[in-house]
Amino acid sequence: SGWNALKHDKILEYVNPFIKPEQFAIQSIAIARWLGNAFIIWESNGVGRQFGSRVMELHYSNVYLRRNDESIKGKVSDIPGWASTKETKLVLMGQYRSALEKGECINYSKLAVEETLEYVFSPDGGVVHARAASKSDPSGAKTNHGDRVMADALANKGMSERVQKTVHQKQEVPVMSLAWRNKMREKKKPTPGRELSESWR
Repeated sequence: SGWNALKHDKILEYVNPFIKPEQFAIQSIAIARWLGNAFIIWESNGVGRQFGSRVMELHYSNVYLRRNDESIKGKVSDIPGWASTKETKLVLMGQYRSALEKGECINYSKLAVEETLEYVFSPDGGVVHARAASKSDPSGAKTNHGDRVMADALANKGMSERVQKTVHQKQEVPVMSLAWRNKMREKKKPTPGRELSESWR
């Protein structure tokens, strides 16, 4: 799942139930570099551990580092990847649902949005994907585990936690370009001054 952090809208979706985690890590880094060293966040549980290990082996550093969400300071650790527990998943999904409802993020994927409706509260107070095997998936997967929603929710978390720094750089205008000529023309225009009073005439 790829999102534009400035506009908070989804720009790409990749679904492949047959790819190995290590190979997916290589593809993810290639896409991230193509997009200008994009920020990567992943779930570190299960196969995510293999994915994360490969990312670290390839020395890609623009990644999510685990933070203590229960602490007021939210201290950031040096451990890459987001760890899923019943509590952290409940918060993650709640934040994503709120962002969708308020229009703070825009998801253009029909399948991904439909998949959000398949998440329900479990008896133990968590949130789970209820219809894992009851819906056909055009990606070719035998079962649909709600991975699109998880990827989108993590992207929303990454966008909301990162500090967006806009660097305003002064652009050099090429000499003799249209912009340069317009600039020169503006400089040559007389500057209107105040009309002199009678005593100064």
